[in-house]
Amino acid sequence: MDHTIVHFEIPADDPERAAKFYRELFGWQIDRYAGSG
Repeated sequence: MDHTIVHFEIPADDPERAAKFYRELFGWQIDRYAGSG
């Protein structure tokens, strides 16, 4: 059985820096979506 994580949120003061960190550390694809506020 495959247990793929497809969505979670990571709050960050500097989202671009956080995205770069996680891309480089884990090789993740980071998709940004506009907030509701």
